[in-house]
Amino acid sequence: MGKWSTFFGKKKDKPEKGADKSLKGSEDREAAQEPAGQGKEDKADAVKTDAGNTDAEKAHLGKADAGKPLQNFRLKVLLRDMRENRTETGMNMLFEEIVMKARFLSIISLSKQPERKEDGTAIFRKDTTIKIPMITNQGGKNFYPVFTDYEELAKWEQMGKPDTLVLDFDDYTALVMENDKAGGIVINPFGDNFIMDRKMLVHLKTQKDLRLKGVSQSRITKDTKVLVGAPKEYPTAMVDAMREHMLGVKTVSRAWLRLMVRDNVQSFLVIVEFEGNRDEIFGGIAAAARPHLKNMYLDMLPYQEGFGKRAVENVEPFYRRL
Repeated sequence: MGKWSTFFGKKKDKPEKGADKSLKGSEDREAAQEPAGQGKEDKADAVKTDAGNTDAEKAHLGKADAGKPLQNFRLKVLLRDMRENRTETGMNMLFEEIVMKARFLSIISLSKQPERKEDGTAIFRKDTTIKIPMITNQGGKNFYPVFTDYEELAKWEQMGKPDTLVLDFDDYTALVMENDKAGGIVINPFGDNFIMDRKMLVHLKTQKDLRLKGVSQSRITKDTKVLVGAPKEYPTAMVDAMREHMLGVKTVSRAWLRLMVRDNVQSFLVIVEFEGNRDEIFGGIAAAARPHLKNMYLDMLPYQEGFGKRAVENVEPFYRRL
């Protein structure tokens, strides 16, 4: 099991007085949630599918759920335990379950009814618009509500019997990062709730990518807010290790090192100009850098992407193939 919780060791303030009873006592997460207006466009994330047989993969969405049982027994026990006795071990177990294993229900509204399948799933029809509602806390922050099972979903009484979608941690992280109005997600908002804000999602996604792939491959869009500059303390040993590795990779022509700050999380950013398989090249560079990272994260981007070029404008590369 990975160690996820170090970054979030401090408890947050207790909810404000007057908070919704369903969230009262959630001492390590923000204030109470109340359902946002479902008819308001700014309280829902709208996605339009673009192919007749798509399952909305390009929108980071899974297949529509059609009543298949979804159960997260272990996760619900961990959520309950965390409310009663918060420990670092408990937090690690909870994050492990959320990030690596669990799948959740999300409420959706569809402009077109999906094509139902015998296996209990459904495929979205071409040009279907999908809206995912958000709920708002007393501070005005919006969160995607996600549910461990139908029992928790039923606690949102005004919803009746809505259409639902089964998503996982990566899906929700992508949705939040692509929607500036989303502050994060809240698991079981009307039960043993647990809020994961944007900063937490970014941190955990980075940790997951580093564990599974050896590197976090950033997705920087025109709306992503980042700061890029030179590292205050230059990681000479890490740079030397990456340079030595690149000497044996003929498809890498140049590489730059920058410091990136995104959502208050610092990381080394390596921009690489290359040809060939991105995962293989980035994985090899990450393996060379990893022993020298210490407590820092490593992000990588291709030079060919627009942000990559802008990030290294007027900056000398630390590696250049002769």
